[in-house]
Amino acid sequence: MKMTNRWNSFIYRLWAPIYDSTVNRIFMPGRKRAMDLLNLQRGEKVLLLGVGTGADLPLLPDGVDVTGIDLSPEMLAKARRKATLRLRSGLLAIKLIQGDAQTLLVDEASFDAVILNLILSVIPDGHACLKSAMRALKPGGRAVIF
Repeated sequence: MKMTNRWNSFIYRLWAPIYDSTVNRIFMPGRKRAMDLLNLQRGEKVLLLGVGTGADLPLLPDGVDVTGIDLSPEMLAKARRKATLRLRSGLLAIKLIQGDAQTLLVDEASFDAVILNLILSVIPDGHACLKSAMRALKPGGRAVIF
């Protein structure tokens, strides 16, 4: 089946209630490895494209400023709950945006790091998503793809 935003909206509405207890459990080791490779530092600005239920939020170090983007309002609702917990425990800031990661929804060259965990294989145009991610990075910024 060809990926479309309409299809993804439908599928992730269904996945949202069970994603963390099913699919995410399988992928958690890869998420942890991606985060280790990124080596985020206090004060850095981080963009999470396809933030989903916020599964990466507990893995982020304290003191980073996070912006997460996702198409699914149901997945973002789950991420908002995790964001509230993380803000209480030491993250600098978390901003969640509902939108299409295939388009640049943030300022160009404004992030120290971009995380693309489990998005490029499910978004309709992975190339457009990657291009947006690279435009969001500051010169010398880092990106990790899982």
